[in-house]
Amino acid sequence: MPLASAAVAVAPSLLAMALAAGCGPSEAPGGSKVATAPVPGAPRAVPPPPPRPVPEELHGAYEEIQRLQGSRDFRVASVRFPAFLSALEGAWGAGSRDLAPYVYNYALTLRLGGMEPECLAIASKAAAQWPGELQLEVLEATVRSDLAVARGSFDSRADELLRSVLRPENHARLRGLRVDPAVLQARRADMLFRAKRLEDARKATLAALDLDPKNRVAREVQARVLLALKRPAEALPVIAGLLAERADPALELSAAMALLDLGRPAEAWERLSRLIAGEATAGSSSEELGAFRDTARLRGAKALNELGRHAEALRTLLEGLPRDPDDGELLQEAARAARGLGTGAGAGALEQRVRALQGRQRLLHLASQARAAGFAASVPYYQSLAALEVDDAGEALALIEKALALGPNIAQLHAERARVRLLLGTLAAAEAGLREAEAKAPPSLLLPALARVVVMRGRPDEARRILSDPRAGPPAPGASSREETWAATERSIHSCLTALAHLELGEPAKAAPAAGGAPDGGAPGAVLAGAELLVVQGKVEGAQDLLASSFEEIPGAAGWADALRQLCSLIAAGAAGSLDGTDPSRLLDHPRLFLDAAYRCPPPAAERLRAAHARRLELLAAIERCSEGDAPAAWRRLLAHYAELKAARKAREAAFHLARMRPGGLDEQRALVETLAAPETALPRLKAIGAGLRIAPGDADLLSRRKEAWAALGLGDG
Repeated sequence: MPLASAAVAVAPSLLAMALAAGCGPSEAPGGSKVATAPVPGAPRAVPPPPPRPVPEELHGAYEEIQRLQGSRDFRVASVRFPAFLSALEGAWGAGSRDLAPYVYNYALTLRLGGMEPECLAIASKAAAQWPGELQLEVLEATVRSDLAVARGSFDSRADELLRSVLRPENHARLRGLRVDPAVLQARRADMLFRAKRLEDARKATLAALDLDPKNRVAREVQARVLLALKRPAEALPVIAGLLAERADPALELSAAMALLDLGRPAEAWERLSRLIAGEATAGSSSEELGAFRDTARLRGAKALNELGRHAEALRTLLEGLPRDPDDGELLQEAARAARGLGTGAGAGALEQRVRALQGRQRLLHLASQARAAGFAASVPYYQSLAALEVDDAGEALALIEKALALGPNIAQLHAERARVRLLLGTLAAAEAGLREAEAKAPPSLLLPALARVVVMRGRPDEARRILSDPRAGPPAPGASSREETWAATERSIHSCLTALAHLELGEPAKAAPAAGGAPDGGAPGAVLAGAELLVVQGKVEGAQDLLASSFEEIPGAAGWADALRQLCSLIAAGAAGSLDGTDPSRLLDHPRLFLDAAYRCPPPAAERLRAAHARRLELLAAIERCSEGDAPAAWRRLLAHYAELKAARKAREAAFHLARMRPGGLDEQRALVETLAAPETALPRLKAIGAGLRIAPGDADLLSRRKEAWAALGLGDG
């Protein structure tokens, strides 16, 4: 998590304060007060000219709107505005600038009623229609920046507007609108900070403080920026001054972080221990509380490790196990504590987990970058890919559904949802989703994905017809609607999807050309299809050379490569080859490769594996037929099948999905604990145990497993 952000996430909303000081005029047209008093000690203000009075026949309608505003019935008032404005246009003309203050009042009423998107649509259209109307520009800028900060992103239009309205010649006019230029500048600094444009954010805070050195909003943003810039010696006095004015747990946490960075762990722990004991953050959401708690405990553990108090450090982490037990920094701190306690095996397992999850950290970083850039759908998309790195396909599916709600016309998201459903084995749902998506998104990615699903459902001729559809060809540059240039190009993803469909059809010779031509063509689809073709031709060494590459940039390509590597190892072993002792999960995700591997095993093993494949298909078909109430029992049977096959990855996927289906189910939590038995998954296992103990506090088996996990990490009886 971005710890500097989390440290202040639970503070009273700075932007709510800015709304009161920065968004309302001194009076709405007609005299209804909707804003705060002038900033004390501000330079001379130039109030806006009074609005043109409404025609006499509209007095009653406008007085009713003002009455509703005065009683804070903003939503009802906003419903009355369109008819009033339409009548006003009829009296004055649609383009009359005299309409501007009344349109502004409508937009502001929408905002005060909690309808920010509707407000933004009205304000931005009006600002474009009447350039130079400062109050409309301020409203558009502040709504845009509020929305950007709420999602931790950056809005270039908001930045452009803020820089424009903050020109020195506008300061007196801003104050005439009861807008504090210092707060507006601090708002801009906060948005720049969230976008990780730290040096620009620092300059903006200095500009805000030049306008008002005592402005609290500006100083709070300045403290966050200085911490993020690793300038704790400058940040600490700012934080101390703020705390002297008012107690604030988030600022206490920021002070502790600064002390840690300055090499003063004892002073940091003194503050952190009080925060961890109290964790009082009244008025914060559960998400904000969770971020605050995670950060306080992690920093507390770091301080204790610095002081050589390793058992306390580990206990601090484990007693309030965070929402994300696979966070890289958390795992490293836990490993450091375990090593300090002399538990080399536990520390080594945690360090191994850190290394194994480097790809996950990279994906979460991409999610953070997407949030900063304002690409809303990309955030849950990358988080979904990160969830798959820890085999949590249920969480991945929920996140990709969230991404689709934000970007329903992005074909890659529909293809990714189908892939997640294939991992879970829900083929009918994958097909239905892709067919429904054809009405929303460009087909070039959807059709190859659909062809693969159709052939896996036993309809190869239909799959070939889908692949021969001209619309299934590579996407033209810029042809599809998407919000960003994704980590991999759509053409590369298309090549992989098309190649996978041909491979499921048993057509590796077609797969390589479909993936971009020569086996060494560079694109992941071409390389993987070429490796598959070499395997079929018996050229295993050549295939292994191609598979030495990394395939992380294309969703699903790494799993395909792992399955091919397993198959190559099996072939290279010759008659002695067997899948015994090997996790066949990746092969199970690619049925053709799994059956090929089964065929190459000694006869008894081959027969057993083919029967296991048939049994899996039978169980998956049963899941798709059963009712919602019967689904958990069907999934438990599939989980047992994976356990029998020693397919650990598939078992974890099924167990995570089960736990999401029945979050209050004790059996489901026990099943998840079983799949997290490896030493390197100690922290996720402890989280699952904790969830089970909340359901059944005295459960002897779970208590015993918790004790074992603590002991393995060096805490003895816990």
